[in-house]
Amino acid sequence: MFTSASQRLYLASKQHVYWRQIKILVPNTWPSRSQYRSARTETLQSANIIVHEFPDDEPLVNNIAGCGKEGSLLHLTPRYVLDEQYREDKFGNTDNVLVRSWGYYRWGLFREHYSGNGDGFPAYDSPTGGTEGTRCSFKLKGSVKMPSGYPCQSDPHTGYKPECRFVPDTGGQTATGSLLFAPNDAHIPSVVKFCEDDNADLDSLHNPLAPNFMNKLCGGDSAWKVMTERTEDFQAGVQQSADTTPEFEVVQASSVRSGAIVFVLDISGSMAGSRFDQMIQACTAFINSVMPSDIKIGIVVFQSSAGIRADLTDITNIASRRHVVDSLPSEATGGTCIGCGILKGIEVLGEYARGGYILLLSDGRENNSPVIRDTYEEIEDSGVIIDTITISNSADGQMEYLSSSTSGISNFCSDSGTGTCLMQSFQSTLTTRPDITMETVPIQIYSSDISISNHGSYNIPIVVDSTVGSETVVIVFWTQSQMLSIAFTGPDGNRIDRNHQRYQLEAITKIVTITLPEVKAVNFARTRALAIYAQVQQDYQSVSNANVTAIIRDSSKTTTVTLKDNGSGE
Repeated sequence: MFTSASQRLYLASKQHVYWRQIKILVPNTWPSRSQYRSARTETLQSANIIVHEFPDDEPLVNNIAGCGKEGSLLHLTPRYVLDEQYREDKFGNTDNVLVRSWGYYRWGLFREHYSGNGDGFPAYDSPTGGTEGTRCSFKLKGSVKMPSGYPCQSDPHTGYKPECRFVPDTGGQTATGSLLFAPNDAHIPSVVKFCEDDNADLDSLHNPLAPNFMNKLCGGDSAWKVMTERTEDFQAGVQQSADTTPEFEVVQASSVRSGAIVFVLDISGSMAGSRFDQMIQACTAFINSVMPSDIKIGIVVFQSSAGIRADLTDITNIASRRHVVDSLPSEATGGTCIGCGILKGIEVLGEYARGGYILLLSDGRENNSPVIRDTYEEIEDSGVIIDTITISNSADGQMEYLSSSTSGISNFCSDSGTGTCLMQSFQSTLTTRPDITMETVPIQIYSSDISISNHGSYNIPIVVDSTVGSETVVIVFWTQSQMLSIAFTGPDGNRIDRNHQRYQLEAITKIVTITLPEVKAVNFARTRALAIYAQVQQDYQSVSNANVTAIIRDSSKTTTVTLKDNGSGE
């Protein structure tokens, strides 16, 4: 089904887009087969399409981001995938359905028909007189009718009844747009394109007057305009392809997590000074206070060549963290051989390379071999995921390609405020991969860079509720002053400063770490700084008209608040 739809997608996108590769992730509870390859970066959380039982067999897309923004998931049911006759009879041409659904998901497009679910109106009064059914393109032939078959009439006070529908003619259609017009039981063979703004092609000309979701959410723009102006998939000069057949690969995740990360750090001469100091500072704070306890960490450094500072070490206690931190380099000098660092990182990962992670940090261009492009084959064979952190605009442009080609994450940190940025970049390796660890993935509540004048002070209010207030750590690091006085005051007035047992100072790296006690609830009636919301779903589908009550308790009082489905609680 996807092979045929890929060709339709290619034509509908005017030779810009087709599915080149489709990876199918099967559950690790299924028996392993020889044709299954080991999953590397593929997880349920990173899926574009999920196949599962659903109340309705019509493909569904979750998109709360809005027009021109990618949705979160495209849902298909097993019956839709397996029963060709059923899906063709009920939902129409499979190619069109999949291309339309991909438009909803990938490009943030919306329906151009009226379905009666609050997505516009069934018809509108034409500027030239008469009634026009909600549709795109305008060349679609049909009439506006009630379910009984009688014509719809507009009431001057209430408009058209919601039961009204534009019913396309069953024959004689010449319109080629739009793929987004797809009312139930209306399958129009001539429709193969998205609506656009070319007045020379009336068969697919956008209808900005139609009161549908597409016009409402996209400001009256045509689907083609949204695709080409609000997304990055439609670039000029795309080379045409003679074969749009996807490559299919079936992968299966191991039931055992890799949980291995190797830091590959640039210690070349261009890193000397503040860049190097802030890199070591961020690494120290991250390993000591953020890294979960069931992960393996290794340290590799590179300049003109590469070296191993720490083999994979199980993070189990304070001593193991200290062992890794003590292995961090103390100076930066020499040339830059990024390829050396990558190969040494793969070596340290060893048997954990497939599905393991390299955190590669560099600020300069390569001037020693092997260079990055010389390592592509080893990277592919190893199955490693490479997250890159680029410091300064002079870093090698292939850094970002390394991330994209291995399903890694690419980050950029400027010279100003590098320490905070590095911490956020390190943490993204964990927070975007919830399956990397068996432990709870850390949540960052607050982060900022500030400047304080000599003898000055700065107060930062932070709200932490009890749902994320377990093992909370406050990390402060600085660069200029030799010493900084830091204190934390809780809502109960208790103060943690340098004399408290929860206060830890790393004088050399200029880091203060404060471990907070378990967060206690506050009286939200006096401190109105809390927002409460709930999302009610059943098997990924929103549950409408649910009665939801939030119960807020403290040591002396219980309060109930009824949450309403209007975003305001009123």
